[in-house]
Amino acid sequence: MDEIQRLPELLNEIQSLMAKSARKRLSSHPKFYLFDTGVTNTLQRVLSAPPNPKHHGRLFEQYLILETHRLLSYHQSEARLFYWRTNTGSEVDLLLEEHGELKAAIEIKALKSIEKRDLHGLKSFHESHPKVPMYVIGEVREAYSIDKVQILPWKTYLSRLFEKGLEAF
Repeated sequence: MDEIQRLPELLNEIQSLMAKSARKRLSSHPKFYLFDTGVTNTLQRVLSAPPNPKHHGRLFEQYLILETHRLLSYHQSEARLFYWRTNTGSEVDLLLEEHGELKAAIEIKALKSIEKRDLHGLKSFHESHPKVPMYVIGEVREAYSIDKVQILPWKTYLSRLFEKGLEAF
């Protein structure tokens, strides 16, 4: 029983935001993120190996989602974290919701340059949620925008979240 009670401390759960149409829904399964990227590396036996690009991308996403959760908790926010995915495979990594209102749709990319082709999931999401601000958080050097999507360096994103909480969006 002790192990089961400790589980919420070890994992952060993000629920899928259900599409309005059953046709667009792919998965209602939650995503789980371990509390620490070092633990993730240890469990995958790649603690000392340099990550390949796919593994680096997953760790980058994990880190930013965990930090988002931590900073929103720090601000005692009532925000909830979701992700969104369609049956065609379009996905948005992180949706920030508070009091039933979506505040931001965020795609996390471990890329130094974000291009229009990297916005597929956000564009698909925008079709059914046109009023929700869209962001890509990446390893870019400075902020810019592409077609109503704000591209932010990850440090800028975390800094804004730390300073203002959900009001940053």
